[in-house]
Amino acid sequence: MLEKTPRGLQPFTSVLLEKQPELPYEVADTIVIGDVADIKVFLSSDAKGLYREFSVSVTKILKSTSSSFPVPTVGQSITLLRDGGAARLPDGKVVKHEIRNYPTPELNQRCLFFLTYDPELNAFSCRKFWLVEKGLLRPMFAEDIALGLESTITGKPVASVISLLEEKLNR
Repeated sequence: MLEKTPRGLQPFTSVLLEKQPELPYEVADTIVIGDVADIKVFLSSDAKGLYREFSVSVTKILKSTSSSFPVPTVGQSITLLRDGGAARLPDGKVVKHEIRNYPTPELNQRCLFFLTYDPELNAFSCRKFWLVEKGLLRPMFAEDIALGLESTITGKPVASVISLLEEKLNR
């Protein structure tokens, strides 16, 4: 619940994402597999939008190259920030700030995350993520879903994609 009623809250924002490869390992400074353990919604500092803070419990680290933040460890929770969300106001009214065309992970989902770290916010932002279901990868971004049968990642066992990423990262 928000403590105050926001003024000027934008109801939705359309986001045009830059096209990315299925596995954007070259542009991510951190790649982890993790479980979404908590999601909280906050009002932005300019009171014009909402953002979500995701607490992700790290289960595997594939890449961590930045010297501007501590390297995450297995079992540690890291924070991811995403624009958008829904919150209940003190008067009971629900406000939403929807970011269209920009998927977000849900509570208790395990995902393969491609992240960049923002030292000013002391948090990560997500460049892309893949849902891990029953040991297989499922696309969440429209560009990956649209690939259908041409995708080299959709429906693949997470273990084989981890091996592929480790091979590419060790070149």
